Amino acid sequence: MTDHFDLIVIGAGSAARDAAGKAAREFGASVALIERTRWGGSCPNVACRPTKAYLVAAELAYTVNELSDWMGVRCGPAAVDLARVRAWKDSLRRTQESWQEVLAKAGYELVPGEASFVDARTVRVGDRELTAERILIASGSRTAVPRVPGIDAIEWIDHISALELEQIPESLLIVGAGPVGLEFAQIFARFGSRVTIVNHGPTSWSSRTPGSRATAATSSLTSNSARTSAASGPRATSRPARSSRRPPSTRPASRSRTCSARRARGTRTTRPCRPRSSPTPSSARSG
Repeated sequence: MTDHFDLIVIGAGSAARDAAGKAAREFGASVALIERTRWGGSCPNVACRPTKAYLVAAELAYTVNELSDWMGVRCGPAAVDLARVRAWKDSLRRTQESWQEVLAKAGYELVPGEASFVDARTVRVGDRELTAERILIASGSRTAVPRVPGIDAIEWIDHISALELEQIPESLLIVGAGPVGLEFAQIFARFGSRVTIVNHGPTSWSSRTPGSRATAATSSLTSNSARTSAASGPRATSRPARSSRRPPSTRPASRSRTCSARRARGTRTTRPCRPRSSPTPSSARSG
């Protein structure tokens, strides 16, 4: 027996859900969602939400260890129990059963399994065939493993398995200096790992981050004890000496100039100007 729908969506991540919702709400379409691994997709399960949980924990540890003495707060050094951080991270995620309940209540037909095309308007999932006038492929992506000699002989980790570690690695080599690589570099550097970033080319992020922001990114990483290295050039930065005094990466002067300019222009803004007498170090904010 073949089941017919107005729209078949292969995948159940963010793009798939948005497309299914638009089709159902605006056009009254009957929608089938096919998913083989994670209902809800990568973002809430293994990417955005879990990673931000680790960032919050890393920020807390960093603030205690680096800024408490400067702020006059007496406390012992923060030690990260990665197994407990992982458990807390997992507690923030919606379960797969809950995802299926939410999607089913939205009126979608949920079809677990792997889809294969029979023809331009028919897919097969197990023993079941589904047809539709339109089929949307929103199956997401997976880790691209670089062709590095010897990589098959080691137990490498990616952005998913890194979130399942229960012990902080003594050292961590991150291949790639894109947003995900830099995010994990900061997390594990603040957790206590010795982190080295390797990127192909003379610079890691200057192509994405122009001018002074690229310099600020380098400064932020090195202040978190992460080392950067270009694959075709010398090491760009090294670990600086730590200090309990005021962190070097503060921006009270530039903020004051910006606020003064706003007042002079009479510009209204939803972000209040911080008093000049109590500037907040940029390193205390999220990196």
